[in-house]
Amino acid sequence: MYQPLPKSVIVGTAVVSVLLFLFFFRSTVEIHFNNSESLTESYDFHETSEEAQCFKNTHALSKSPIPKVVHFLWGFGNHPEITFMNYLAIRSALISLKPDTLKLHYEELNRDNIWFRRLQDSITLVHHNMTAEYPKQTKEHWQVSHLADALRLDILHREGGIYLDADVIALKSFDTLLHNQRDVILGSEGGDRHGLCNAIILARPNAAFLGQWIDSYSDFVPSEWNYHSVLLPKEMSLDHPSEICTLAPTVFFWPTWTHKHIRYMHEELSEEKVLEVEDLLDAYGGALYSNQLAYHAWSQVARKEYWTV
Repeated sequence: MYQPLPKSVIVGTAVVSVLLFLFFFRSTVEIHFNNSESLTESYDFHETSEEAQCFKNTHALSKSPIPKVVHFLWGFGNHPEITFMNYLAIRSALISLKPDTLKLHYEELNRDNIWFRRLQDSITLVHHNMTAEYPKQTKEHWQVSHLADALRLDILHREGGIYLDADVIALKSFDTLLHNQRDVILGSEGGDRHGLCNAIILARPNAAFLGQWIDSYSDFVPSEWNYHSVLLPKEMSLDHPSEICTLAPTVFFWPTWTHKHIRYMHEELSEEKVLEVEDLLDAYGGALYSNQLAYHAWSQVARKEYWTV
């Protein structure tokens, strides 16, 4: 005769099943993440012929150069304070890039902030009302970072210039890139070149590639965190190679965002290692690699473990 199982046994079995599912799901995610980090870190430090050609001073005599105007975004999403990191980023752009104009696009800004006061005479402020400029996206509750992704593209499509994330340190002049025959320049993310990162963008106004990139946001899916900002431009570059120049990972985005690389950039160095780094900086004019023009600090990862400012 059939005897129903006690309720405690049923509940216990269900709990064990859920725990087993979560364990294996987490293990699968961790394996995928670790594999992703491993691929991102795998790089032979050799430029492709296309990357090398893009990096060289290739004059496009029939075109005006990319405007020597630098754009930063800050003060969105209730973050009105300029941090020391932001100060370093903006200051480095002023010194290394020597722009005709440096624009800080903002929504909220504390003008009494000590770091802002040190910069205010050298920058042009541009105020934005994101609710008015992006009403549909605001109603759809886009995250601030995604709104910023859209805003930077709209600014560059309208004005052209050089966009930098507020944690990018410009190490050398970008002047050799401004006369490129193609209208948009992006740097590869990861040694496997899985994407083109939007933390640094150089573009002429009305660039067709930017227009197509902007149009892609019509079917934006917020849960796909880096698809439109990193993966999609890579896909687009393969479809429209004549509209964009892509640079080697070391130019803008190496070391990369993996925990190993973040630790490498923040760990205390031995005296021997300090001398090695100093030799590299002397050899490469303040950079770690011969073709490095900027360092992206990957603040979203680094601030969790290493930053106190």
